[in-house]
Amino acid sequence: MNIKSEFLNKTIPWFPNFSLAMLLISIVIGGFLSLIIIGFEQGIYVKLIALAVGMVVLLVWTYDTSVTDKEDRNKTLKQGLSIFILTILIMETPLYFNSHRDNQITKISIIIIDKTKDGSRIKDNDEDSSNDKFIQLKYKVVSFYDLETNERIGYRNVQENENKQLTLYTDIVGKETYINYLPFFIYDVTYRYIRDTNTTDE
Repeated sequence: MNIKSEFLNKTIPWFPNFSLAMLLISIVIGGFLSLIIIGFEQGIYVKLIALAVGMVVLLVWTYDTSVTDKEDRNKTLKQGLSIFILTILIMETPLYFNSHRDNQITKISIIIIDKTKDGSRIKDNDEDSSNDKFIQLKYKVVSFYDLETNERIGYRNVQENENKQLTLYTDIVGKETYINYLPFFIYDVTYRYIRDTNTTDE
């Protein structure tokens, strides 16, 4: 056995059935899952999928005789459960600290662009579809920009004569981010839009 293998298979003093290799596996998987949850701003579905996949892998790893001998089943099960539990704890740690950050407020600017698109076809008498004409429908594209980065963070299409809908977007001056977090269960990011009337709406 080489030095690298001996180091990775070295057990942790407080956990005799837990090796450094298992610890590294837990850190990598837990950190990866945390990044996915924070990136997608949604935790419950990722956690349920990870839980299902983890249980399937654990059961196959433990009870499939082509993978683990019967005499090693109890030890393998303990090691698998240890990795499973530690991975969950490592995954939850970044989520916990991220959920306690101050509510982030993004100042927003609005840019409105008039556009047109093809509507229904105007009937003609020829059979050539290449020169068909269409009724032009006017609409507006309302784009939202982060004032600090000038990055476009979203847009909405508003049809002509939808003045109420247009006003609903154009009075937005900022966006506040909230993180709903319940350890081991919920991680959900929601937004409230700050309007120039000093009221907020989800």
